[in-house]
Amino acid sequence: MKLKQYQIFLILLVAVFAAYGNSLTCQFIWDDKPLIADSLLVKSPHLWDRALSSELYENSRTNYYRPLLVISFIINSIFSGAGPFGYHLANIILHFGVGYLLYLFLTRLGCGQNVSFATALIFLVHPLHGQAVTYISGRADPLSAIFVLASLLFFCGRKPHTGANPISAGYSGRNIYLSCFMFILALLTKETAIVLPFILCWERPFFRKAAPLFCIAFIYAALRISILNFSFGNPFLQKKGFAFFEVGIFERVFIFGKTLLIYVGSFMAPFGLHMERLTAYEEIIPEYWAGIVCALVLVGVGIKKIGSMNFRAKQLISYFLLWFFVWLLPQSALIFPMIMAEHFLYLSSMALCLYMAVLLETVIRPGLRWGILSAIVLFFASLSWQNNKDWLNELRFFQKTVSLSQYSIRARDSLASLYLGQGRYNDAELEYKQILGLKRTFAGRPGADVVEASTYYNLGFLYEKSGRLADAVSSYRAAITVNPKMEKAYNNIGLLYQRSGLVDKAQESFDMAIALDERFYQAYNNLATLYAQRGDYKAAIGLWEKALFIKPDYEIARNNIAQARELVKSD
Repeated sequence: MKLKQYQIFLILLVAVFAAYGNSLTCQFIWDDKPLIADSLLVKSPHLWDRALSSELYENSRTNYYRPLLVISFIINSIFSGAGPFGYHLANIILHFGVGYLLYLFLTRLGCGQNVSFATALIFLVHPLHGQAVTYISGRADPLSAIFVLASLLFFCGRKPHTGANPISAGYSGRNIYLSCFMFILALLTKETAIVLPFILCWERPFFRKAAPLFCIAFIYAALRISILNFSFGNPFLQKKGFAFFEVGIFERVFIFGKTLLIYVGSFMAPFGLHMERLTAYEEIIPEYWAGIVCALVLVGVGIKKIGSMNFRAKQLISYFLLWFFVWLLPQSALIFPMIMAEHFLYLSSMALCLYMAVLLETVIRPGLRWGILSAIVLFFASLSWQNNKDWLNELRFFQKTVSLSQYSIRARDSLASLYLGQGRYNDAELEYKQILGLKRTFAGRPGADVVEASTYYNLGFLYEKSGRLADAVSSYRAAITVNPKMEKAYNNIGLLYQRSGLVDKAQESFDMAIALDERFYQAYNNLATLYAQRGDYKAAIGLWEKALFIKPDYEIARNNIAQARELVKSD
């Protein structure tokens, strides 16, 4: 059945909304808060140029440089306001754009309409892409993919070709400048786009044709380790999860094999999808084993059938095998042995979708192809729709994440904070104690003392809120034992002593907090209040003035000074 171009466009558009349309009602989740809802840049569009000179999470030293991603959020805020609906709609449209460009790219390579259409359709509805579509902050993947595919389309030329090289057969020198421009945009959206030139190196002569893109990649890499390096030191050693000296090469290869099985299994059987995949504790669940077996069967069928395929089909399959690994390796366990994520497969999964489409075209009888394709699409789309419900709000999201990733400290801490904000103190206490129970999983790692100390501190705050003051002091003390420089714990202990009438102990705690952080203006205010209660207004005013010097817009200190001066006058 030959479809017209507008029909293909509409079918792909309907399919993506059928799979991800219910994400339009989802709230801001996790990183959406700092990147969008609470971002100064997003709230103040006139500051957009700061995105070009700062990292994604400003002053965080995470060393993500994605200015176009931030600018896309700013544009979103201008046209759709502060609510999440417009951001979710933009993500769905971007994902659709990737699918349609994928269709155009495959037809340009000579895959044929049926294979190209089936590939794009499976890609658009697959639930594995929830982290890139339903999760607003995951926009870097589809936005970068649009620029990557656009760069390849410009590089290939205008008409389909049937030469030996899937890419170079259609090479067009006239469009190389547009291809390079799109490559630059992809780099400014997500760092992993740097591997794009490597998928163009199918033949030695073609390597020379891709030289301009390699030059751009080299310049970008040089800038990222120098001017645009936002880490404290070596960006490779400072990168979270990189673990250069902690994990040896043989262990990395083993972990890579394990994660590859999980990725393939979760693609074929996308159940139990979640954000916090920790390689050390991730298991190959029965569903994934079923998916792996299914994948092996498809590989066996493909090997048996490949002998009867034409030369062009063989070239395309081998080329997209390269595609799969080129896009996966920069984000694989070989580089980041401690972390894995479903969205790492966003571009790589196109190869898996293509392989399924090729088998449909070559193995299944013509009368059954559309029925089987429809069944596959309905299966994946229904799972996507169901999976989106887990992103409806933060409470549901973190409860699901913790249930599937029980060793995730980040997820448990976030869930505990939600419980605390809702007044569910028992549930929050349970989560914080679970984190402390996981101490052996993070002990000895960089930042382990920070995790433990902050958990004790949060427990202290919880006990304080629930009226368990003695337990609160004990927890704050425990936090100080782990991290003696935790000035906030000293300050909170001082407030509790002050409430209990232990003025001298309260003063000692406030003094210690200030000694640890001379710019801790809240501690100056609390100590000043203590002096004022004693009747020493002159000393109190001096401390409030120090607090104002540190934070000129600190209205509490300003009001306290005015009241203290009135009391001095009346005396």
